[in-house]
Amino acid sequence: MSSTTQTADAATATVETTTSGAPRLGPWRLERSLGRGGQGATWLGRHVESGQVAAVKRFRVAEIAEWKRLELFEREAATLAALSHPAIPRFLGTGADADGTERWIAMELIEGEALSARLGRPSSSEELARLFTEALDVLAYLHGRAPPVLHRDLKPHNLIVRPDGRLAVVDFGSVRTALAPTGSSTVVGTFGYLAPEQLHGAASPASDLYSLGVAMIALATGIDGALLPRRGLKIDVDGILKDYPDPAMRAVWAALCEPDPDERPKDVAAVRALIASAEPSPGPAPEPVVELDESTPFPPAEPWRPRGPLGEIVRVFMAIALQLTLWVLSLVARLVMPRVHAGIKRRIARQHDKNAARRQAELALEDKRHALRQLKLQQTRGKVAGWHRRMDRGRRRSR
Repeated sequence: MSSTTQTADAATATVETTTSGAPRLGPWRLERSLGRGGQGATWLGRHVESGQVAAVKRFRVAEIAEWKRLELFEREAATLAALSHPAIPRFLGTGADADGTERWIAMELIEGEALSARLGRPSSSEELARLFTEALDVLAYLHGRAPPVLHRDLKPHNLIVRPDGRLAVVDFGSVRTALAPTGSSTVVGTFGYLAPEQLHGAASPASDLYSLGVAMIALATGIDGALLPRRGLKIDVDGILKDYPDPAMRAVWAALCEPDPDERPKDVAAVRALIASAEPSPGPAPEPVVELDESTPFPPAEPWRPRGPLGEIVRVFMAIALQLTLWVLSLVARLVMPRVHAGIKRRIARQHDKNAARRQAELALEDKRHALRQLKLQQTRGKVAGWHRRMDRGRRRSR
């Protein structure tokens, strides 16, 4: 069945239960829950006639705490219907039951891994640079429409990497299709990722760029955006990414995370210009080539280093000690920390087995603490690996 037919049928869609017991919403049989957000629950749906699978967002009017949520739901449907981009879920239809108490949106089901799953294990600089570029392409499409489409909730959870590696942007439940520089009474977005101006309802393309910058830093460090260290109102990018192997990208992300929107790049074109102008960090200066002749004096002796058989023994023992340290740290990361983390979560579950809300909050906090522990361990491993490399270079020079 075509999208047009689905949309037309939606006007009289009703919620039913199939003989198999699975709920039916319009032409879609809801097979399993995919998650819940501020604008409703999302299900994996299967079309009862064609068998096509889709992500079906289900919205029950009786469950909303404020009518603004209904407006956002309707705006999401209208926005998705007007969009056509390979990195955005394809709109398949929308509808409501006879009395309007239950509504739905069907869209393409994006298969893949949410980037939030990578928090706690930082991604490579090359992979992040590629994903950042693809995300900018999506924002250029959204912001280039008339009026601009603002996502307003960019975060790792809403960035999906498909099995073929391509990026997709999902969850348009917070979308806005008109600029509001004077602000409003509604705050949408996720704390830690939303731009400061969104706290008083204002938003612009620069707001999405801020969220994208925070998301990239979170993925580069493995730390959730809400836990990133800050100096005042600004994320301490230089402190947490001082050893990042792509300093040009680090500088761009720092510019995107300026708290003042007037200090940020205004649009994707400005970001691309900033990337093009960012100079890579200069490497170590090459050693000068000196051509010796009879009149050239020999250079002074180098500072003392362990030499001879005893020095070689010292270097070998130090190299072995560093290698053992790396092995132990790797063992701790792969075996010890996951078991400790699982034990703590079991203890939390026992302590709060009768208070589901408290249990979920404590478990979420422990996940964030675990991510921080993993980051610190990774930083320690990086330092030890650096010492090991310097030791190897010293051994080669002494030969």
